[in-house]
This record gives sequence, C-alpha cells and structure tokens, in this order.
Amino acid sequence: MLLLAALLLAVAPDAQDAASVNWSLTEADGLAVTAEEGGAVGSDVTSMTLVARDYTGTLTGDANGPLGPYQRWYLDGAEWPVESAPDPARYVEFAVTAADATTLTLTDIDLVMNAGGTGELDASLFYDTDPSFSAPTPLATDVDVSRDAVGDFSFDISEELAAGQTLYVRVYPWLGGGNPSSGRYLFLQDVTISGTSETAGGGDDVDGVFWSLSAADTTSVTSASAGLGGAPVRSADVEVRDYTGDLRDADDAVGPYGPFQRWWRGDGIQWPVEEAIDPARYIEFAAGAEAGETFYVDGVSLYAHGDGTSEMRASVFYATSADFSNPVALEEDFSADDGDVAGAIILREYDLDLAVPAGDSIYVRVYPYLGSGDPSVTRYLMLQAMTISGSTMEPVENEGVFWSLSASDTTSVTSAGPDLDGAMVRASALEVRDYDGDLRDAGDAVGPFGPFQRWWLGGEDWPDEDGPVADRYVEFPAGADDDMRFRVDSLSVYIHGDGTSAMRAQVAYSTNADFSDPVVLEEELEADDGDTAGAIILRSYEVGEIASDSIYVRIYPWVRSSSVGSGRYLLLQAMTIYGEAVGGIATERAPEAGRLSLLPAAPNPVTGSTTLRYELAEAAEVEVVVVNVLGQRVSTLASAPTPAGAHAVTIDASGLAAGAYFVQVRADGEAQTRPFVVVR
Repeated sequence: MLLLAALLLAVAPDAQDAASVNWSLTEADGLAVTAEEGGAVGSDVTSMTLVARDYTGTLTGDANGPLGPYQRWYLDGAEWPVESAPDPARYVEFAVTAADATTLTLTDIDLVMNAGGTGELDASLFYDTDPSFSAPTPLATDVDVSRDAVGDFSFDISEELAAGQTLYVRVYPWLGGGNPSSGRYLFLQDVTISGTSETAGGGDDVDGVFWSLSAADTTSVTSASAGLGGAPVRSADVEVRDYTGDLRDADDAVGPYGPFQRWWRGDGIQWPVEEAIDPARYIEFAAGAEAGETFYVDGVSLYAHGDGTSEMRASVFYATSADFSNPVALEEDFSADDGDVAGAIILREYDLDLAVPAGDSIYVRVYPYLGSGDPSVTRYLMLQAMTISGSTMEPVENEGVFWSLSASDTTSVTSAGPDLDGAMVRASALEVRDYDGDLRDAGDAVGPFGPFQRWWLGGEDWPDEDGPVADRYVEFPAGADDDMRFRVDSLSVYIHGDGTSAMRAQVAYSTNADFSDPVVLEEELEADDGDTAGAIILRSYEVGEIASDSIYVRIYPWVRSSSVGSGRYLLLQAMTIYGEAVGGIATERAPEAGRLSLLPAAPNPVTGSTTLRYELAEAAEVEVVVVNVLGQRVSTLASAPTPAGAHAVTIDASGLAAGAYFVQVRADGEAQTRPFVVVR
C-alpha cells in the first residue's frame, strides 16, 4: 500500500512553459522554421502570388537589420498595381500548431518589415484558426511600411490552441500610392509567434496520475488530478537512461513530450534472448487516492518503443496488491518495434473499469524482453507519457444504449447500461460516409464526439420531395437481455444537414421489428446545413415510458428543394436511447413503492438556469448530479436523505459551456436521467 505522503509529495505543481516559433527569413530559400519551443510547432512559410528573394544590401537607417540580410517578396517581374486595399490572393503566411497533448496560449506576434523600391508600400495583417481563412481577425488593416528605416512591429493577441489546432498569420502587402512597377518589395525578417504552453496532465487538467518520462530524472509523478497521487517509478533488473534524440513516425511527427526515457539492464549487461517475460524484470507505476477516497480507474495509456533492435517485446499487467500477487493482463507480448524506424511511435491504450478502495493502490508493470535477434548491451525499452486515468468521483453508469457515430465504421453500439444492448445501425437506401471535419455552432462549439457520420444516396442525386420516403431511413434497434423488458423514457441524437440548407428529417419509433404502428416523435425537422452557424442540433424526445422487448428508432431524411444533387448528406452523431432493464411491463408513470418519478428539466434549452422536478414514493438517500456527454461528472447538486413527496432542484447553467448535459437522480440504487442543452 502506498503511503499518503509518498502519494502527495510526488505531485508536481501546475506549470506553464514559454512557447514560440521563429522564422529568421534571411535567404530566399529560408522558408523553414528556425526555432521552436514549448510544444509550438511551426510550418514552412507559404505564400500566394508573391515570391521570396534574399536581400544582401544595406537598408537605410539600420545596417542590414538585426539579423543581417532580409528576405524580400515581390511579384516575380510583374508590376504591382496601385490599390486602395489589399488583394486577398496576395500574402505571406506563417502557421503555428499545438503539439500532441499540448495547449498553446498565444499572446504575441513580432516581425520586422521594410519596403524596397518605394515609399508607398502598405501592409495588412490578419490571423485565423481556419486554414481557409474564412473569419480572419485583424491585427492591423493599414500599416505604413517605411523604406527609410527598419520597422519592428509587435501585436498583442489572445488565442488558445488545443492540441492539433493551428493558428495562421498572413501578411498582405499592397501598393497604396505612387507608380506601378515591378521593382517593389516587401522586406520581412525575424517573424516570431509566441506565448505559453501547457502539456496534458498539467495540474487539475489531468484525468488521473501522469508521469512524463522525458529524461533520466523524471521518474516522479509529473501531475495528478485532485485527490490522487502516485509514487516515483520503481524498477527491477532494468535501469533508466535518458534519450536526447527525437523519435519520429512516418509523418515525421515527434513523440508528445520530446525526448524519451530509455531503460536498459545497465552498463555492460546484455539482454538475453527469451521466449517470454521475466517476472523479475519490470518498470512499475503505482497510484492511489487520498485517505478515505476511492480511485475509480478508467484506463491506462503509455508510449512504448524499442531501440537498438526490432525484436524488443513487452507485456503490460496491473494489480491491486503491492506484492503483485493478483496480476491482470492488459496486453501480452506486443512488439515494441524499433525506435529508429519510421512508425515507431506507438501509443498503447487500455480501458479499465476498476474501483480501488481507499488505502489501496493500483500497480501497473511493463515487462520488456528481447524476443529474438542477438543479445547485446545496447538494447532498450523506451517509455514516455504514462497515465493511469480516472478520478475520485464515481462514474455515472450509462442509463440506456448509446451509439457514438463518429466515423464510417462506428455503426455498432458504443456502450449500454446493465442488462441492455443494441444492434448495429441498419439503413435502407442510404450509405454511411465518415466526416472528418468539425461542425461548429455560432459559439464555435464542436459536436461532442468530434467527426460526424454522414449518410447519403451513394453518389446519386437526392430527389425533391414533400415528405419522408418509407424505404429510406437509418434505424437504431435496442432491447433488454433475456426475459427482461426495456423501459424507455427518452432519446436524444445530434442531427445536421450538409451540402444543403433544405435537408429535412422525421424521427419515429416502433416496438415492432417490422415498424408497424410507428409513433412519430418529430414530423418534420429542419436539419439545417452543417456548414452554417447554429448547425449543431441536439434533438431530445420524451417517449413517455414504454416497456417492451425491443424498441426501433428510425430517422427518415429527405430534401425539400429544387436544388437537388448527389452532395447532400444527413449527419448523425451521439444517438442515445435512455431507459433501464426491468422484470415486467411498466404502466403509468407514477410513484410506486421504492420508485422514483422524474420529469424533464424545464426550461430546455437553458441559458441561465433550469429546474428539475422529481417525486419519491418513500424517503430515500438521494443524489442529484450533472454529467457531460462523455459521462464525466460536472457537478453534484444534492446528496442527502430526502423525504417522500415532490421535490425540485435548480440547475445553475451560467458557468457551463454551451452543449449537451444530463442530470441524473439516484434514489437508493434506482437512477433516472434527463437531458438538457445549454445555449449561449
């Protein structure tokens, strides 16, 4: 068992690092990044219409500028026209991307500009996070770029980039006066985009306990979420040695935290060739909760690589006893590959559903071994970014059946509540195609699970129709196990149109497999166009509590427009049919002995606050919680003994981001859930 002191003292404080990308721009072919730091990744300079030439002369007022020769941009022999505003098709662009597991907060853009061949050159500067530059933010719309002196320009911004997101900065030069001529130049040098960075696992943002493992001395916990801690890395028969190189995959991407930790058997000791792991050779990570708390573990992830050989292998186990007497395999005998070859960056991820009681810990061991080849001293297992994820908050069980619908192959059930299950999505006259973009609403909020699934007619034109077609639908079947019944109370789904603003849809359900006696939940939904603001539409429907062996939900799309075409799509995501498995058929929604009656939250959607009303047939220990669409607890509204009768709870949504949430009421083991949507 880990001592509390060891758990908490090992946790590193929150930290932000300086982050920047610099382009020196001193030669015509110097379009690459000169320097990067803090998880900020730059791209080569790109341009439209303009061509770079180096400048080796002396600029008036400042000999050669701060870094020597400049880069000068011109129209490659064509005349600059005299204009009153910039040409959108003439610019020089700089791009910064947040590395994996990194959040960038960009605050400054600095550059040196000068004009050549004219005193009438102007420049406009903008930035955007959209590569198509659809909604640029101005830094300066009309800068007088002097030819008489070197101009140092600085601009303040406030832009946060999530991991993988990119900021694009464009400089648009234009000739505001004088005479048209080919000998007009924009001089650029020393462009820097800077701010701060924070890696995943930094302080309260980490979901669990995290070890960065980026150098020989980083064997202590890097960060942990509230109430959790871990011990320094422990090993047997292997020693850590830092690795200062960069492992890259086939796309030239570096591991998420820079240098890796590499483990070997020690100076002068060879790895033997073995057929399986040696139980006495491992690297161990231990984590637990503070006194009196339970650690609800939901996963383990780490980067693992081989080095010095392509024959390195490893197994990963966990146990809840300090002597590792009850090991459970997470993955056995995987190829760690060779860190010197393309594609070597391997993220291993394992799902867990484990409650570690107060005072106990979870222990994760990585067992490396050399499966073949030649014994040698220079054989390594390389590790980085170990996370034992989870929290001290009990996860909320899924009350129903859920399909994520986030790619073309996610047509199977993603998760289901106890004694419930669903079938693979079924369609008639429609085919699924994944959508790898991000649909956003007017508040720049993305759908809850990233990419959407889009359904189309397989390349054929959609006809112009006045209503749904009986044999064109997407169907979601769900039911209870064995001889139980599925008591359904509501369902929700994200629905969008794409390629047209005339997409329509009908939503209906039936308790019969042949869809006889259907009940229409929404006759004609305007699905809108996924390319327009406000396109993310969460539809929630109260079914009214039915109970049957199965339920079948169908969505019927059609296009009501003369603008027909093949590029018309119905986009779907996050379908959930809420309810529970019961032993008999439910009748009226009314309090019964030991039963809970829960009404929908109202108003819904919510801008400020909403009220949830419920009724208890008898006194019970009641807990009311709000969770997000990923099942993570956002807040606890009530947790106390509650008398029988009617009750109301106010949900203050003023501090919640726009999006979908669920409120769940638990009463002595029984739980019911209702959705609500926060809009801004």
